[in-house]
Amino acid sequence: MSALLNRFLRQQRGMAAVELALVTPVFLLMFLSSVELGHLIYYQIAVEKSVRSAVTFLGRHEIVDAKVIQETKNIVMYGNPAGVGQFIVPGFASGSTVVVSSKYFDLAIGSGSTATTIQETAVWVEAYVQYLPLVPQFGPVIEILHGGNVSQLSKPVMIKIRQEQAVIGS
Repeated sequence: MSALLNRFLRQQRGMAAVELALVTPVFLLMFLSSVELGHLIYYQIAVEKSVRSAVTFLGRHEIVDAKVIQETKNIVMYGNPAGVGQFIVPGFASGSTVVVSSKYFDLAIGSGSTATTIQETAVWVEAYVQYLPLVPQFGPVIEILHGGNVSQLSKPVMIKIRQEQAVIGS
């Protein structure tokens, strides 16, 4: 019996196949995680650029009406004021919102008896975009890496971007 066991332990045929079977899932998981992380970063940068363009567009309008607000939302989602073409990222098609707001504040210039107060306007654009992973099974992994709680894994991963700017007029 001992001789049979020693002969079995000295066999090296198939050793590479066993190593490959053990290492391949780990490398595949690392590769797919890297691709998914790159996609998430691309998603976030694309949304951030579109929100920045929209708040710049909005800041150039002294009078903000419903038409300007809709054009601003179109710039965030489509990249153009007309709202034609494809979405900047696919997440705008489901579960996403764009909020356009403005706020008036008093700005004091000078000090003492010569101080003057002028009223300024700031506008901001917020986008809440649902992240749609390339590999849907990685959704929980992305949520955990994004700082989520394990008990909330059924919720979609949302990206929130906010840009603010003073109204500068046309």
